[in-house]
Amino acid sequence: MKRSVDRRRVYHKRDRLKQLRAFGHAARLESATRAAKYLEISQPAVSLQIRELEHELEALLFERRGPKITLTPAGERLYAIAMPLIASMDRISETFAGGFEESVSHTLRIAAGPSATAFVLPPYLRRFREEFPETRLWVKNALVREALKLLAVREADFVMGADEPVSREFSFHPAFAYRHVLIAPENHPLAGRQAVDIEEATRYPAIVPPSETYLRQPEFSAARRFVAEATVAMTTSGWGVIKHCVQAGLGIAVIPSMCLTVRDRLSVVPLREERGELTYGIFTRSDKASLPRSAERFIRMMIPDFPERA
Repeated sequence: MKRSVDRRRVYHKRDRLKQLRAFGHAARLESATRAAKYLEISQPAVSLQIRELEHELEALLFERRGPKITLTPAGERLYAIAMPLIASMDRISETFAGGFEESVSHTLRIAAGPSATAFVLPPYLRRFREEFPETRLWVKNALVREALKLLAVREADFVMGADEPVSREFSFHPAFAYRHVLIAPENHPLAGRQAVDIEEATRYPAIVPPSETYLRQPEFSAARRFVAEATVAMTTSGWGVIKHCVQAGLGIAVIPSMCLTVRDRLSVVPLREERGELTYGIFTRSDKASLPRSAERFIRMMIPDFPERA
């Protein structure tokens, strides 16, 4: 007996990659509209491909609440299985070029937090450009949790940020230690002190970042306590902006020590409540074989003992 062919099922299988890409990028971006923009297709086309995939798998992949979509347990399982394939297909041309990277110009993609982008990376970027002018540089300013999403789908070659718990998908490589310190105008009553405690510092007008800046730090951290208890004169984003406001005499602030430069006209005072040093470094994918040679070269400028790929 001749078996009939379900042409609808054959059609779905032929378009499976399109369906998975629509699903994967909608999940990553938490929006079918943003996925459509990324894929350069229409939003209805993305929604149709996701619905077809749900129909064939007989599973609901997203919970839809207004414009935002979140993965169901079935969607999370499919995302974990499919996203490595999607990322590989999206970067197939670069992967192919990687075999000829000594002779083919390509782009090094770095995702980094605001502190690294503004204060840590520039001298290394300049040095890298001098040594490898054929490599284009792409730097994305993003918080670590957002930057790791780019790394997961290989839209970034590595991420630079403060150490924090992450999944086994990523590895952290320490680059340097830092502390939080109090900064004040040079004529401020606290200027020149050997150390200051949070209780005393909070008596003076302060310039603080948005409260969510330190949500991932322990509740007892000196920086988080200062923001919570400060006599707030101004709230603003960006350590460079905060430093300029302190220099202008608008208040005192607590900032990461790595954001200081020799050009700053500030008094820097250690915090007595600061418990030990924090670590800043590089996040890579755990499957180190996927790390481009250019990324290895850049990382080794910052971490000389970073292991070389076999």
